[in-house]
Amino acid sequence: MVNSIMAQNGKATTVKKTFSRETSVSIKIQADPAIIWALLTNASDYPI
Repeated sequence: MVNSIMAQNGKATTVKKTFSRETSVSIKIQADPAIIWALLTNASDYPI
């Protein structure tokens, strides 16, 4: 069974099987890839 929900350019998909469930979430970001990568990989900004 696959469920999809759309919300403001975003997408969430859930796949249910007998003994497992997998959910993925995605959204299109209109920004320079280098800026997004810098935000995602700047570990010093995250608390320990």
